[in-house]
Amino acid sequence: MSDDKAPEDDQQPAGEAPEILRSDPQQVREMQRWAIAVAVAAATLWLLFRYWIQHDNAYVVLHRMFGLCYGLSVLLLAVAVYTVRYARRIFDAGQYPPPGGWVLGDTRVLRGDAARARGRWVIVCAIVLALLGFYAAYLPHSIDAMRIAEPVQMPMHVGPHG
Repeated sequence: MSDDKAPEDDQQPAGEAPEILRSDPQQVREMQRWAIAVAVAAATLWLLFRYWIQHDNAYVVLHRMFGLCYGLSVLLLAVAVYTVRYARRIFDAGQYPPPGGWVLGDTRVLRGDAARARGRWVIVCAIVLALLGFYAAYLPHSIDAMRIAEPVQMPMHVGPHG
């Protein structure tokens, strides 16, 4: 057997440095701003949730939880659709990151089989996001079905004399 294998299309030719996609500082700053905005939104939602959960009526709390589940479902499904579109760009271009893609740090460009493998992992992530989104949409219905089967019993107010 000889060791004279043809290089695969995802490998750099011998003697050449790997192609690196440099990050754009302006894009990195924009992503940092988005990350701060998401963190502020998450903290605000957490504080609202803590306020909402303190309601005396269990049904009001339950319906607020339903609203949160539906909102989370829409968000997860939208991110899954975006992720599938991103994977399609990887497959169409035959490279990762695809042309015009943002990178937050200097990233080695993958081509051929390595890029397709990365695209398959992106598809797996999209499937997981979609499953979580569908589960978040289904969760209120499963809770509601349990509630109908066994209604929530509000505790009776017992006076000081029993």
